[in-house]
Amino acid sequence: EDNHLDIELVKENFDRKMAPIKASIARMELEAKEERTKMGMFGRLEAGKVWAQVPYGYSKNGESALEEREEAEWVRKIWEWYADGIGTRDIRRMLISANAPQRTASGVPWRLSVIYRILNNDSYFTGKQLITWDDRTFEIPLPVLVDGETAKRARGRKEKNIAHPAHHLKNNYLGLGLVYCVACGIKMLPKTYKKRSDGRLRKTPVSCYRCPNNNLGYHQEGCVKIIGRKKLDDEIWRKVWE
Repeated sequence: EDNHLDIELVKENFDRKMAPIKASIARMELEAKEERTKMGMFGRLEAGKVWAQVPYGYSKNGESALEEREEAEWVRKIWEWYADGIGTRDIRRMLISANAPQRTASGVPWRLSVIYRILNNDSYFTGKQLITWDDRTFEIPLPVLVDGETAKRARGRKEKNIAHPAHHLKNNYLGLGLVYCVACGIKMLPKTYKKRSDGRLRKTPVSCYRCPNNNLGYHQEGCVKIIGRKKLDDEIWRKVWE
């Protein structure tokens, strides 16, 4: 109307006067459909029926979740390894070496984010998957895959590791949590280490920022890979002063 345009339809005539009425009816139908969908979803969740996708280690059997034997065995191993003090990067290498099955189409074997997701999923030892839908929380029953003792040891280790990043650093990193790899799009991590020279460790440690993807061996083209702490921090200060 603002631009005085006419609309022509192939199968019917366009009536300006009827258009608002048809739009109102269509909106009412859409809202009714959404409400029916929401009520149907509430009914499924209240009955404890499984979600569209079950976590790694489970399979769907109709509307119930069952233990997927091979995946479940790897879930137990991941939790046991972590509880025994094995690092997540070592766990990743062990999974790749053993050709453990995974659910991913990314082409990258056993991303650390997948391992973290398994270790952070309490449903493996509680037997309950918590689903939040429209501000309501529902419990979906799942078979228990991890025993209580292993879960307790793993949670104990995780709590010890939870601290401000600065507590674990030997240097102040100005760009900590702020600097991203331009190619991979993820945060650069700090690293302090002693560099070898002529087969001996130098007394003065080297500090730098590194791209996590490069450390894992699947960086993108143009990845920063690694950059010295002082070099990058000086650049940050230069931009700040500008």
